[in-house]
Amino acid sequence: MHLCPIGAATPCFLLGYGSSPGGPAHWVYATLSAPEARSLPSRAYHLARPFAEWYDRQTQRLSAPNCYDLSLATDGIDSFEPAAPTPNLPDIPALLLLDRKVAERPEMLAIKVRCLENALELTATDDVAIVRVILG
Repeated sequence: MHLCPIGAATPCFLLGYGSSPGGPAHWVYATLSAPEARSLPSRAYHLARPFAEWYDRQTQRLSAPNCYDLSLATDGIDSFEPAAPTPNLPDIPALLLLDRKVAERPEMLAIKVRCLENALELTATDDVAIVRVILG
């Protein structure tokens, strides 16, 4: 499964998933054009210049009024692979970004990742960073 929309500029990464009560939920992607991506170092490229200058150059700013469940993730969320061929794998992005089981526990994401690793023998083959905020 690849989360980037077909025809997206590369590289593409999943910025997040958000929903609001009674409203639609949306996957949000951020993309860089190929020339822009090639001109950037592989780490926090904006740190070499003042933040205000970098921020003012951004062409996409997102707002999510009345959002009560927001997840931000790197594209590594799509990198979980089984140690051996395994049928019926779960929808990992949905499990980590949408599912509210054990949401009352501050270590909810760590519990879910350990379950993927131990019970299903899935391993992330890329760096994975997730921020999950549940407000309601």
